[in-house]
Amino acid sequence: MKNPRRLAEFGFLFFLVGLITGCAMLGMQSWTGINKALVLGEEREQQAALARFKDLDAKSKLRHVAELTEALDRSHDLTKIRIIHALGEIGADSGMALPKLKELMPKADPIIRLWITGALVKIGGLSPNSEDLVPFITGGLRTFESMDSRGVFDPRVQWIPPDDQGRRWAIAALTKIGPGAVPNLSHIVEDTSWAYYWQSRDGAPDRDDRLGALEALFRMRAGARGAVPALIKVLDGRWNNALIEKPVLKILGQLGGAAD
Repeated sequence: MKNPRRLAEFGFLFFLVGLITGCAMLGMQSWTGINKALVLGEEREQQAALARFKDLDAKSKLRHVAELTEALDRSHDLTKIRIIHALGEIGADSGMALPKLKELMPKADPIIRLWITGALVKIGGLSPNSEDLVPFITGGLRTFESMDSRGVFDPRVQWIPPDDQGRRWAIAALTKIGPGAVPNLSHIVEDTSWAYYWQSRDGAPDRDDRLGALEALFRMRAGARGAVPALIKVLDGRWNNALIEKPVLKILGQLGGAAD
């Protein structure tokens, strides 16, 4: 016979999940049709909603964006990702959401940070004055694993942007910030603690981190000049390899820097 206590525990858990989901859905019932389609619809519905949004007058656009922005604080993680994605797809008209997106960045889950970074790039909310966001954006340079540190499957992988899009957003964001991101990127590039292990340990930068940082520095062109000492140090390092050396030489060549 099954344990009645265990059954009761499972029943209570399902009740809580249903209650949370129901409350979230109830809050969405008051949303405009466009916002509901943007957040909850399939891709075709989202595209149709975006087209309808673009035909709205300026005041109506502000109202829709305000509704989405206000919902961020009361949404669970998956809905939050959908809202952030919608704001990014709207683009420059989501400008009023920028302060909230930047406010969420420090305390957000690393995967949610990927989506915030993407939205900031699409909305146009990054500039050389955004250097305070760099430590949170650089986490997107890394490829997220499907297993956590204990070897257990991490269900959050289903939230990761497809086709390595998260890394591309991070690189684009760091490039936009420019010289203000160079100190952090230099540190990532010259940190070779990952080389002792197949995978990085204790949060040290891994190969993907370094390659992503080098790509951002290359795209900065003259803005990456402050990274030259770190780049030369990499070439002189014991743990350097051809995979890292090639982009380093490309950046130094672009800057007119000397590797000797």
